[in-house]
Amino acid sequence: MAQVGPTTGDEYSPLLADIVEALGGVPTLPVIATRLLATIDDPSSSAGDVARLVAGDQALVANLLRMANSAYIGFGRQISSVTDAIVLVGLNGMRQMVLAISVIDVFRVPKVGEALDYTNLWRHSLNTAAAGRQLAPRAGLNLEAGFLCGLLHDLGKILLSRAKPDGYARAQMLACSEQRMIHQAELAVFGFDHGEIGAFAMDTWRFPSQLVRSARHHHCPAPGLPDGAGVAMVHVADAMMWDLTGVEAMGRPQISDEAARFLGVREAELSDLRAKSEAEAKSRWIALITG
Repeated sequence: MAQVGPTTGDEYSPLLADIVEALGGVPTLPVIATRLLATIDDPSSSAGDVARLVAGDQALVANLLRMANSAYIGFGRQISSVTDAIVLVGLNGMRQMVLAISVIDVFRVPKVGEALDYTNLWRHSLNTAAAGRQLAPRAGLNLEAGFLCGLLHDLGKILLSRAKPDGYARAQMLACSEQRMIHQAELAVFGFDHGEIGAFAMDTWRFPSQLVRSARHHHCPAPGLPDGAGVAMVHVADAMMWDLTGVEAMGRPQISDEAARFLGVREAELSDLRAKSEAEAKSRWIALITG
């Protein structure tokens, strides 16, 4: 029986159950993150309520300030308090940062025996996030939503690698030996790809539908998809930045003409967009991934 996402109502392959069971359930986010997100989403909450809750977790304070300062290097002054950060990025921006930090904290370090190169994965994710931030206005999204969609689009690779390390190693070998894209090799091995399992996890965490669907469909954007603007944005960002960290032996993703037209991205712009995105990604690497 197909599983239904609690946030989107979208259906997922029944084959996902085997991966979720191998993981011992969908991984949980830190309690402080769950409480903080609930507070931010509560219409009766104030910026002060959020700041007081964050102040109770010094590790979260440090991560939020590091991320805020890396994101707003040109702001003209150092952001030294959570209150400053909230004033600068707003509650929605704070929400995006908490989501990013929470997921990275859970999945920063590989388990023993995994075949997945985490450093390479997070570098590509951050490159794609920076490109998403560049493309977000063209998709009608705010900058930090574009960043977060790009950052989490490949989360499913970690879930597959953790649940089925041998199976994921087979998918990687198949992709290299037959010049397939990794999601095509995953489909051959598992019956679904990293986009679907990553989307299912984020749906279970009740992440915004834009995040869920841009992860699920980023390899196969199609007209009429719900949240299609975010899907097109992540699709173009992912393919545009692939060369920087992609495994040469695997199949290379190609930018869909339709997605490019939807965003108004011309071939002549790609080099400049890629360079700007790479520069931003480098400025955020230490703050987000190694911090």
